[in-house]
Amino acid sequence: MNFRVAIGLWLAPGVALAHGGFGQGTPFFSGVMHVLMSVSVLLPLIAVGLLASQQGRIVLPRAQVLLPGSMALGAGLALSGVDSSVLIVVGQLAVIVVGVLVAVAASLHVRLVMALIALVGALCGYALMRADAPDSAVVWFVAGTMLGTMIVQGGAAMLALSARADWARIGVRVAGSWIAAIEVIYLGFSLA
Repeated sequence: MNFRVAIGLWLAPGVALAHGGFGQGTPFFSGVMHVLMSVSVLLPLIAVGLLASQQGRIVLPRAQVLLPGSMALGAGLALSGVDSSVLIVVGQLAVIVVGVLVAVAASLHVRLVMALIALVGALCGYALMRADAPDSAVVWFVAGTMLGTMIVQGGAAMLALSARADWARIGVRVAGSWIAAIEVIYLGFSLA
């Protein structure tokens, strides 16, 4: 790469479009795309989908409703003016726990799984709205994030459920360990 071009891009970060331009369009579309394109939102949702699929078919339909609903509650908490960086750290710790549970393929009680899903969802919704809340049409943005959440969590769960071979189930467990490791890195950055 040409050195001058690199310096020019470094001096003009807007040209790099580093955040993806989620706000370019309707608030609903922006909400869906934020969930699908933002790693900090995507990883917790994938982790929850993998955990729900490992726990069996009883948990999946409940998780598909509980996760978007708890994200909406967390978004409402952020919009009500509650400002706490402690909630962000607790959310990151919860995702680490979920990733580790996926990695060890732990068999858990249904209520514990639902509590973890609700906690991760609420704290993920809180963090999302605290960082990227639109100025107007918040209801449409939240509706978009709920749809994106259902797509990601459901897709991760269906992929994990279709893992019949031993190597595929090991792959799901490896994904859980990687999600936990990446979230540890995020936690380190947020505490620094």
